[in-house]
Amino acid sequence: MNEAQLGKNYYFRNNEFLNENIGFLGTLNSDFLKTLDGGETWAIVSNISPNPPAICGLDAVGTSTVYVCGAYFMPAHIIKSTESGDTWQFIDMSAYANALVEIYFLTEDIGFVSGRNDTGATILKTIDGGLTWTEIFNSNIVGEYVWKLQILEANNNVIFGSVESVTPNLGKLIKSTDDGQT
Repeated sequence: MNEAQLGKNYYFRNNEFLNENIGFLGTLNSDFLKTLDGGETWAIVSNISPNPPAICGLDAVGTSTVYVCGAYFMPAHIIKSTESGDTWQFIDMSAYANALVEIYFLTEDIGFVSGRNDTGATILKTIDGGLTWTEIFNSNIVGEYVWKLQILEANNNVIFGSVESVTPNLGKLIKSTDDGQT
């Protein structure tokens, strides 16, 4: 895709495809994009209310479910579609976080999201498709973010996270070998 296709210069943040044709692009420009032809053409997703100011994290799971989160700046939100992006559910995450940057789902119900809240870098977990969330990690250093998550496919109990810190603290890698219990 080039700038002329949509008439705008985009700051792309993430992409995710459900299959070889249906895909999504998150931007920091208040636009969320979708393709139905493998990326040949893109259209702005306009059926989300409220429209998110930015998209940082995307994850497709199963054949038709997509989870989206944002942004590294406030407000924290998740957007979910179980119909390949035809309809969307907006989830206000302000009760759990100030900012969200990464989202990762193992199944359509079990997933993780990371970012920051008032007390520090945070990782949240859901077991009901995003209806409820439990904090499984907090750095307790105000201003830090968990910026990236990885969960090993061979062993879903192993979770890694990269923590972006604030001066004078250094960034760090966090790891759990028991599904986020410790």
